[in-house]
Amino acid sequence: MESFESARSNLVRCPGCGEPLARPAPSRCPLCKHGLEDHRATSDDSTPYAMAYAAGESGWRTMLVWVWAAGAARLKHLAMMRDSAASRRFARLNLLCLTLGLGLVAWTRVGWAWTGGGAARASDALIRPLGEGWVRVASAPEPLPAGWPVETPTALWWNSAQAILAVIASTVTVLIVVLAWTWVMRFGVRRAHRFDYRGEQRMTAALHYGTAWIVPLMVGLLVYATQPVSYVGPLIQSSWIPPPGVFTLVVGGVTGLGLVLWWFWLIRLGFTAPANTRARVVLFFAVGAPTLTAALLTAWWLGLPYILTPLFRAMGIAAQG
Repeated sequence: MESFESARSNLVRCPGCGEPLARPAPSRCPLCKHGLEDHRATSDDSTPYAMAYAAGESGWRTMLVWVWAAGAARLKHLAMMRDSAASRRFARLNLLCLTLGLGLVAWTRVGWAWTGGGAARASDALIRPLGEGWVRVASAPEPLPAGWPVETPTALWWNSAQAILAVIASTVTVLIVVLAWTWVMRFGVRRAHRFDYRGEQRMTAALHYGTAWIVPLMVGLLVYATQPVSYVGPLIQSSWIPPPGVFTLVVGGVTGLGLVLWWFWLIRLGFTAPANTRARVVLFFAVGAPTLTAALLTAWWLGLPYILTPLFRAMGIAAQG
């Protein structure tokens, strides 16, 4: 009979989950699927979110703080982790929020129309935009007060069909842009590393967890979604309703700060790359990533009207006057 010491020396366990393995050891653990023949320098995902995900718990908020407060040592540790089911789920949640937030922004500039003006008769406030589905949301007092600004419209109209179609079309196109962005970022990081490192999946988990910086952006997008409130202000001559410029300033400040912090975090992540490929990775995060992001968002923002305008005309709901 084999001695206890001999049996213990022949015992093989999975380094990922501790499952006892038969000899010869398989190439992959039958329990946790950990690759036993994986000799890459990178490691499996061991972040707080990955541990919470494995335990069936919610660690989203904890992971947000973990990412935001990451120091140099933590970033270097994160850069050496490969993406996982947990990191992909974390990224999907944040990117879904971004998709819905950007999709909702469309309703602030589509489906609204103004008629009349300070030089028009008071009855001009009742003129409807041409097309179906327009509802008057607010109008100026009748008769117009003395000194009514010439450039101020006398009626604000809203088209629910336009707004709904705009949000749907915007959300779908944003989803395409987000998917393209995730592919471009992953491809760019891989190509920025020297050939010797490209098979190790460096920074793949970090890119997923870096989407934690989307949360500050969502604050600005939610504020921007309330901008139509400011459209009513000039018509009812209310001093407590902020003008559209205030919304733009607040949103620009909040989202701009979030984007800058995200960009700075990516540059810090780039400095964790090996010395002989560090300059390439930092250059991609410092120049390539923001340039590609801006190009994709600009293409979406400027291209959306070219989709919506023909659609509205075909449905007979376009504002023509």
